[in-house]
Amino acid sequence: MSTYVLILSYSPADVFTLFNVKEINGISMSKSVDLSGWTGDVPSTYSGPNDERIPKRFIFINLSACDTDYNSVDIITKQVKKHSKYAMDTDVDAEVNEIFELVKALK
Repeated sequence: MSTYVLILSYSPADVFTLFNVKEINGISMSKSVDLSGWTGDVPSTYSGPNDERIPKRFIFINLSACDTDYNSVDIITKQVKKHSKYAMDTDVDAEVNEIFELVKALK
């Protein structure tokens, strides 16, 4: 997960709150309501806790949409595959399994 910020939340609005912005990659908070997952660029204005260096990409998984194992794996796989276009060394299967275990633990 070192090539992206992983955001697991029940609301896409939390992505905007985390990065303290009104729009990300052309998507506003009002347009993000129905997103089950989302991959995008971390806003350049965000520096992370204690101004630490953070990855340039994020993956958001909407826990509300993860109502079954099948849906969870489907959402996670789609987002990791989108991200892997930017990080060619991504082991998609390993990342999906790692995120799925986190989602299961939170449900």
